[in-house]
Parts: sequence; structure tokens; C-alpha cells
Amino acid sequence: MEPTLPHPSAQDLKARLRRLREQQLEHHAKLAEFAEQMAEAAEAFAAMLEAAASRGDATRRLAVAAAEREVARIQRRNAAKLRNTATGCLDLEHLPHLPQFEVSLDWAREPPPGEAE
Repeated sequence: MEPTLPHPSAQDLKARLRRLREQQLEHHAKLAEFAEQMAEAAEAFAAMLEAAASRGDATRRLAVAAAEREVARIQRRNAAKLRNTATGCLDLEHLPHLPQFEVSLDWAREPPPGEAE
């Protein structure tokens, strides 16, 4: 016959639930910070693409930059939800797919402007 384990007391269960909620809040805070970092990276990448658009392939670069800015907006909304939701379902937004383009390596064959081969 297997030994039976003692049932935890109501006080023990409440203490465990409190610790789990504290851990959940800590995880939400860390995830919110990570979402903010991703938003900042998306904004920086979008700015780089916008600056590079004048050097060629503007349509593709500007489309990707717009998508990256949307990623940044969504990540900031998700970060706010993570910070403001103590418990329960977060209902975070999914990130959009980047625009698809036909790949061309012509840019790799051409020297940068102002440089001779």
C-alpha cells in the first residue's frame, strides 16, 4: 500500500498561489521589457530602411519600413497589456508578416555610388 501524502493546508495553498502570482507578474514585466526592446529595434530598422531608400530599391525598402513600424506599434501595445494585466489571459496581438518581394541580387553586383570597380 502506498503512503498517502498529507494534504496542504488552506494557508499553504494561499501562500503558493500568492508566490505563483508574484512570479507571473515578474514574467509579465520581463516580457514587457523585451517587447519594448523589439519595438525599439523595429523603429531603428525602419529608420535605416527609410534613409537607404534614396539609394535605390525605394519601393521595397519603404514597404518593409512601414511593416516594421507596424511591428513596433503592436509590440508597444503588447507591452502595455503585459504591464497592465495582473492575471488571466493577455490576448496579445500577433505580429504581421513582412511584405513579400521577388528577390534580386542585382544590388550585389553593382558597386556602391561613388566607388569605382
